[in-house]
Amino acid sequence: MSLFVVIGTLTETGVIEDISALFVKLGGNSLFGMYSIIVWGSVIISAFIDNIPYVATMLPVVQGIAAMMGCDAHVLYFGLLVGATLGGNLTPIGASANIAAIGILQKEGYEVKATDFLKIGVPFTPSSPSSPATSTAGSCGHKLRERPVLTAIGFRRMRPATGAEFS
Repeated sequence: MSLFVVIGTLTETGVIEDISALFVKLGGNSLFGMYSIIVWGSVIISAFIDNIPYVATMLPVVQGIAAMMGCDAHVLYFGLLVGATLGGNLTPIGASANIAAIGILQKEGYEVKATDFLKIGVPFTPSSPSSPATSTAGSCGHKLRERPVLTAIGFRRMRPATGAEFS
């Protein structure tokens, strides 16, 4: 609850708007540039802090960025989600699952050093968000063309026991 009080205070005092303006100044009017800044900034920050309070704090910032750029916030929200999720893969403390997994491994007699974890996390993390970033090219201020991602795919409802289609 106190996290939301802090976010509300930052919003009411104009700090969120100032942070949004700083991002817009850095990224310009390029949707791809802004998406990249949000993704990579989120990767770095989420590698060291819990992603839930980070995302909760950044949601109004991203909303402000989209409003200032005149574009739909959903693409930028997706960038925030991608970066915050993948940032947890970078370090052993980046995600609760990492801490739990290391604890289980230690309980089973395996030693997991931070350097061992980083040998896997560092190469994996930068390669992961590269693919989604390429699909957001465009610039804000213009009406974005909506393109279907999955086309001509029909989903059939199948009966679990027989594999026959429902009619």
